Amino acid sequence: MNRLRFLRMQKGGKYSVKKIIKVEVVDRTEAQHFYLRMHLKIHVPFFANYEGVTLHNICNHLKQKVFDRGDVIVQKGEMGEEMYVILLGEVGVYFDDELQNCVVSLGENKVFGERSLQNSEERTANIVAHKVTVCLVLSKSDFNEQVFHIEHLQKVYR
Repeated sequence: MNRLRFLRMQKGGKYSVKKIIKVEVVDRTEAQHFYLRMHLKIHVPFFANYEGVTLHNICNHLKQKVFDRGDVIVQKGEMGEEMYVILLGEVGVYFDDELQNCVVSLGENKVFGERSLQNSEERTANIVAHKVTVCLVLSKSDFNEQVFHIEHLQKVYR
């Protein structure tokens, strides 16, 4: 039922993630919240297993960042504190420090930096914007606060 509602909204053209994310969280309508949650759940595999309140709260903590062509978004060797969902644009993944050999390009709805949310590891690659790129960014602290809080409550009330 939710998927059908989302598809109707998508087909109608009134809603888009790019428009919704520009609206302050407190000013978003219920329909905008719903559309953003469903878009992430359907199009971004990282979010597929999150439900209801958890996904809603995660969405409320996503921030939009714009990167210019050539910007180094993630630096190899740094401790990761954020993950990124590409809304628009393209980034390249580079294992070399000279940024000469792009091993893969990532586009819309692809995620990078997600491992930093789940463990404390150094970044294993450089991520560079190949063109102007718009990302949704989720900090490690916001992710942990939302996911671990809900998981704790679920254990308490079982």
